[in-house]
Amino acid sequence: MKHPMLLPDSETPSAWTRWWRVIRRILITTTALVIVSIWALIGPLPKHMMKARHDWLTAPDDPHPQYYFDGARGTLASSGTGGNWTMYASECVSGQARMFYGVSLSDRTNPALAARIVQPESGVEHVTVQIPNSDKEVTFNRQQCSLWDVDIQYDRTVFNGIRELAGHARFECSQGDAHIVGNLELRKCH
Repeated sequence: MKHPMLLPDSETPSAWTRWWRVIRRILITTTALVIVSIWALIGPLPKHMMKARHDWLTAPDDPHPQYYFDGARGTLASSGTGGNWTMYASECVSGQARMFYGVSLSDRTNPALAARIVQPESGVEHVTVQIPNSDKEVTFNRQQCSLWDVDIQYDRTVFNGIRELAGHARFECSQGDAHIVGNLELRKCH
């Protein structure tokens, strides 16, 4: 009597069938490895890996690359009472969670630099700048600006209950000895 786990001779696969199964397994495994490899090169990656890939793809002589733009892009330069510094804006956050219509800006490479652009429904539009390494702020009202081209609009996207903002801000303002110039593009600020 044959063992119950063995197939009868009539049901035993032919040599061609066995080879086809082996070849099919090899093809499936190879295809899966190719797909995973491609995904690893161009697919979604964790932030630290995205930064590494970004640094690798960016020319080494470009100090402030614009390869990936999601948030803020541009500069905010201060001189006078608030200190002499330039912020390369890289992140923006909608003011909705903090109960104002506008955006908060920051520089990923220098966390001491921060600013807010506020466009209230009632009141005066203004830019507030955090003085680096202090808890003081300088606020520039729209009337103190020789150039004020600020257009911040709601995007159609809602993320965690916060409507994303997009737009641009170009301004040049003075208050006493303090002077600020901004040229910013905003996208997906949430």
